[in-house]
This record gives sequence, structure tokens and C-alpha cells, in this order.
Amino acid sequence: MDNSLLALPGRESKSGKIAKLLPAVLFFGLLFYFSNPSFQQGENNRMKMEKSSGRNGKHANPKARQSAEEQYQKAKEAWQQIKSRANKSPEDKKLQQELEKQVKHWEKKKGWKGDHHSQKHKGN
Repeated sequence: MDNSLLALPGRESKSGKIAKLLPAVLFFGLLFYFSNPSFQQGENNRMKMEKSSGRNGKHANPKARQSAEEQYQKAKEAWQQIKSRANKSPEDKKLQQELEKQVKHWEKKKGWKGDHHSQKHKGN
């Protein structure tokens, strides 16, 4: 037997109440979802919640990285000049090796973003 036929006039069934509340709940849920600024859409429509800082964030001095970039450019230019020479003396070959070593050093310094906290030595 259908219970909706036996319902008293003036009283709604549970399904009737739910049917009236469902559009309002959906509306407010969607309103909250699209108006909340803490959720940002990232690439490929993935949710992306970013944290600006923290113990494990990368910490590198921007001025040190800029300085390393300048030193890298200078060393690279000098190394390429020595490398492009046709006839090199033993001193030139030695200088070329030293400059190549400096180029690798400064390239590592300019690309270094900093240590993670968890990678640092932590005691005994």
C-alpha cells in the first residue's frame, strides 16, 4: 500500500520535505564551492592548494643566486674563448680545465634552491 495516500492533509511525507530541501542544499553547496578562494584550479583542472612557506620549503638567498648567475656567465664566456682556440699551449689547456671546473661550480650554485629541513643533520 502507498503511504502517501494515507497521509493526513496538512502533513507532508519525508520524501516531500526532502524534495523541497534538495534544490536549496544544492544551490548553497555550489555557491560555497565556486566562491571559496582557498581552492584554486591548477593545470589539467586539478585542485591545487598551495602553502606559501614551511619548514620543508626551499630556502635560498635570491641575491646569492643572482650573483652566481653573473659569475657563471663570466666563467662560461672565458671558457668558451679558451676552448675555441685552435692551438693551445699546456698552460692554456690547464686554464681551460680550471675554467670548465668553475663553470660547473657556478652552474650548480645558480640552480641551487636550498636545503629541505628534513635533509639537514639532526643531532648525534
